[in-house]
Amino acid sequence: MRFHSLKFALLISAAIVTSGCSAQVKYKFDKDLYVSQMPKNYIVVADVFADNRPGSEKEGKLYGKDGYATSKDQMFKKDLPLQISQMFVDHLSKAKIFKKIDLLDISNDLDLKQEEMTSLKNKGYNLAIIGKINHFYGYQSDEAATAVAPLFGLVGVLTEAMINPKTVGAKVEYGDVKIIDLDNQKIVWSGNAGHDFEQQVKLYDGPVIYVLRALKETNNKFSRQLAENSF
Repeated sequence: MRFHSLKFALLISAAIVTSGCSAQVKYKFDKDLYVSQMPKNYIVVADVFADNRPGSEKEGKLYGKDGYATSKDQMFKKDLPLQISQMFVDHLSKAKIFKKIDLLDISNDLDLKQEEMTSLKNKGYNLAIIGKINHFYGYQSDEAATAVAPLFGLVGVLTEAMINPKTVGAKVEYGDVKIIDLDNQKIVWSGNAGHDFEQQVKLYDGPVIYVLRALKETNNKFSRQLAENSF
């Protein structure tokens, strides 16, 4: 009963999000997420990642997902890239990857701006992180509510979902991420980071829940990767 109550609550919250209320890019930092035992002795500044997503993705029009319920920018509070970047910084801070990490609006091409790198160094920063948001979306196959809810309400939705499992999934990807040593003004790490999944479920939570789950896993994997690298 407790399991069904939880799923029932998530279903309602997802319905609220899709009906017009704005969601925040936030998730709980669970105990099972990675936490470094030896934070790197760097003070780090991270940029608000550049928005490199396809326009169709922002509008919830995903290739190969016609008829699916999808996440789209209007489901979230304004300035989605800023929210995603803030969650990235918050996660790395809680994972204790660095001595300290701040979010600032710096140049997306910082590695080409010598004066700006010098200015950040003079402010006490050792490293800078810049990057792009290539993908950020969640989805589920056609919502049962459109066919069943008018007749049986939410009970009907849950009944139909048990009979016909739904395809759900999400994808988050950071691209062209660069970590810059501000002392030497050199790139010490570069690459991409991300996570995607697709699965069958009987009770669904909604596209927003799924993309936040993918974001959490992306940040968790990237935290571990950074902790294991030496700069």
